[in-house]
Amino acid sequence: MCGVVCRVSTHDRGGILDVVVVARHGDPVTVQTIDPGFSDHRLLRWTCNLSKPAPVYKHVSRRPWRRLDVAEFRRELRQSRLCGDITITDADTLAELYNSEIKDILDRILPVNTSLLQRRPSDPWFDDECLKAKRRCHKLERAFSRSLGRTE
Repeated sequence: MCGVVCRVSTHDRGGILDVVVVARHGDPVTVQTIDPGFSDHRLLRWTCNLSKPAPVYKHVSRRPWRRLDVAEFRRELRQSRLCGDITITDADTLAELYNSEIKDILDRILPVNTSLLQRRPSDPWFDDECLKAKRRCHKLERAFSRSLGRTE
């Protein structure tokens, strides 16, 4: 899938010591050999298109769960309709009440933060095995930090 571009001698005694390798589907590349005058090697000079794809942005909404004050959440929960007299017997209506009350409490004490993140393309070699190893490494780093009494 690659093409070697430089086919001229890059050393005084002949031979090609340096090469420029490009993808075949890339822009054509012209390589110049330059004699610097102080070495028996030649310099190689070429230009290539290094344009990056346009960045892709994504809006992400999440709650800062580490800031949750459990005591305050319990106080709010005790004062909610969930801990009052509930006469509803329909399971779907009870589930809706539960979801809306918990969401209202969390919106008051732990509001959702929305941020704009730039999505970066993954490297082709970064597969599921690499991702699992990276997650395990971070998990071990966090455990080590906690063992030293540090907070992240």
